[in-house]
Amino acid sequence: MIDAHIELHCDHSDADLQDLLDQLAQDIEFSGVDQVLAVQRQADVKLNAPLMKLAADADDLIAGCVTWIPISSGQIKAYLDEDSHRPLVRGYQETFRADDPDFDYGVHEITHTGKTLELFIEPTRLPEMIAFADKHPSQRFIVDFGYHGASQKIPLPDTDVWARQIRELARRPQVFHRLSSLANLLEGQSEVQQTESVQDHFDTLLSAFTPERIMYGSGWSMGLSQTSYPNWLSTVDNLIHALSDSEKRAIYHYTAAEFYQLEPPTGM
Repeated sequence: MIDAHIELHCDHSDADLQDLLDQLAQDIEFSGVDQVLAVQRQADVKLNAPLMKLAADADDLIAGCVTWIPISSGQIKAYLDEDSHRPLVRGYQETFRADDPDFDYGVHEITHTGKTLELFIEPTRLPEMIAFADKHPSQRFIVDFGYHGASQKIPLPDTDVWARQIRELARRPQVFHRLSSLANLLEGQSEVQQTESVQDHFDTLLSAFTPERIMYGSGWSMGLSQTSYPNWLSTVDNLIHALSDSEKRAIYHYTAAEFYQLEPPTGM
């Protein structure tokens, strides 16, 4: 099982980072998760190296890293060339930008490397994202419109317009969805209440993307400000309970493994 979105903030000391990794291992101990993707959300290229060092020392738990580089920089090729020697770098993340020629150029360069790109976007900007995806048909994207940090909770619109835009976006086969988008939007105290609070949005996403383009993610730890890891996993279990076993396996493992081109953990 793969958690395709955990965050380890690498502006801490080595000891603090190890404490975070130990806390993660404790939180997922009985979850069935045996691989995670570590996403470096801070816009600071100097934090990529300590994240990759931590991943290399994590006994295969961290299967890959999603780092930040200045995609609009004139030095984009130099950053990508450097990362070509770092097998743990599986992709990049950035806040969505539209109508930026330098950003477009940087994304084209990322596409040439075969790495993925995760764009954090406000839900009202889906029409712009649709146009952006059309300009980059060969780039594999995750569009994350739910999680913007624990201090900023942006609810998804519960409207027919939003649902139509999601369905239109999902017509682009290179665009994927990760369930950590919903984790920060939970409401209520019980598992039933939390499941019901995102059920309609999940149903829209499931119908649009199908399990083959939806992957499990938690946003641990800041993305779970509304719940705990076990409760979030139970919520996802509730959301997908009606799916077939093969569809559940896709969401919990195979979609992320294919998207990030992951090898199974040593010993499997």
